[in-house]
Amino acid sequence: MTISYNLLEEPWLPCIDDRRRLLNLNITEVVSQAHQVREIRSDLPVITGALLLFLIAYVMNIFKPESEQAWENLWRKGKFPLDKISRYNSLWHTRFDLFDQTHPFFQDPKFGAQSKDIKNLGAGKQPAPKGMSGLMLHLASGSNATLFDHSLDDSPYAYSQAETAQLLIMLQAYSLCGMSSASLGNDKYFKDSAFGRGITFLNRGHNLFETLLLNIPSINFVSSPSAEDIPCWERENLFEDERYQPDGIMDLLTWQSRRILLLPEELKGDIRVRFLLSAPGLSIVETYANPFYHNRISTDGAKQSIKPLRFQEGRSLWRDSTAILDLHSTHSENSLPVKWAAHLEVDEYTEKQVINLDLYGMCTQPGQKKAFFYAQETFTAPAVYLRERALVEQLEQGLAWAEQVRSDVFIAVRELARFIVAPMHDLEIERTPGREDTDPLIQHWNAENEYWSRLEPAFYDFLVNLPISDDAYVQWEKAIRRSARGALKYAADQVGSDPAGLKARAKSERSLEILMSRTFNPQGKE
Repeated sequence: MTISYNLLEEPWLPCIDDRRRLLNLNITEVVSQAHQVREIRSDLPVITGALLLFLIAYVMNIFKPESEQAWENLWRKGKFPLDKISRYNSLWHTRFDLFDQTHPFFQDPKFGAQSKDIKNLGAGKQPAPKGMSGLMLHLASGSNATLFDHSLDDSPYAYSQAETAQLLIMLQAYSLCGMSSASLGNDKYFKDSAFGRGITFLNRGHNLFETLLLNIPSINFVSSPSAEDIPCWERENLFEDERYQPDGIMDLLTWQSRRILLLPEELKGDIRVRFLLSAPGLSIVETYANPFYHNRISTDGAKQSIKPLRFQEGRSLWRDSTAILDLHSTHSENSLPVKWAAHLEVDEYTEKQVINLDLYGMCTQPGQKKAFFYAQETFTAPAVYLRERALVEQLEQGLAWAEQVRSDVFIAVRELARFIVAPMHDLEIERTPGREDTDPLIQHWNAENEYWSRLEPAFYDFLVNLPISDDAYVQWEKAIRRSARGALKYAADQVGSDPAGLKARAKSERSLEILMSRTFNPQGKE
């Protein structure tokens, strides 16, 4: 039986249309009707992000705007011309079939027959099938814990063909390094995928057409474009030669970090995928700067270190707003989408007054195959920040106040804890409690999280008002003070109202006011 599932024709891309309906479309529909689609939306942020990266590569490869003028001409049309899409699809039609015998989409058709496979397998041995669910970080498999998910290695989930296509693209973009059960016995160490660790920055438009085009710079804007830059489905044998750096943007967006071959089967009259063959694919050198990341760059002698901005537990991304908006830092390189948005804004190609970003990724344990959560955040700011460096510097000063007052809150809460543990330590009747005494209370009260959550809404007011209001700094200072006092009260309310608790509250409140006075009035002026 011949099995076929061509992504150009089958509905598999989850979308929200302009009437806010959730529906699945094929590639041809979603691109030709992109002006009528609000967004791509999956249940998991990393699937949504990966599908967008794939669609950006697909559209970029077809339309390839050579110059800003060519880009603007396409932008003014408001939609992608169907005739050009159809011509491309006719040329590469079979390469988008999940189960094509010669070039299955996003897979290695020569799995087990590559020269290194034969060497690893040994005489007469075949690659061992693995459960597809075993590659998912959020599912129980191997050393992954069985928490809320109850899929097991010996009974892997049977994915539909649409689900399989989505997950296949996600696995190539968002997988982590580490030892893993592989189909080839001696080939078990997987490297990070191209987008596995950092935050992926993507511009967001009013519809999918705008979103895709806002993330496709003109060819003359990209430094050193390569003629070898093609997506993976146009390559004959992806894994014939070792490669450690993408040839360009389209190569990066479709980088095959895993060698995979799906093993479809018929279950109850439907084609499903439970098993696949898997092995490490292409790896990327650590010194490669992913252009869709915001990269912090440091140099130690002749060695250069590149660290992307990452999602972190307990840290909201708005605290890094100046890094996101700063195009002129000597210590970091902004993402290509942000730089392209700034270029469009300065030259008034799009007439947009704000920059809208969607940010995708995972919070991970560095160097380990462990994800704490998947994330999708939005970031919106007046576009004027991209033009005026002085505004970014003013915003940086405002955020510096917030960070300093965070330290002030910590000191005040520590004072609260000290007086709860030893109410008379200020009279030298008792010793001053150490960290081993106060840290458990500080962590339990969690005042820092309360401080940042209270301050966040006021920050966005500050971000919007700073370019247009002389009163923005004054209102921001008031908001910081309110948030700090509220956070301390949140902690103090947990200690009770007995004499020791009241004394501790009074001492900590006085400490906080003194510290904030020094923060906002360091010269001691009235």
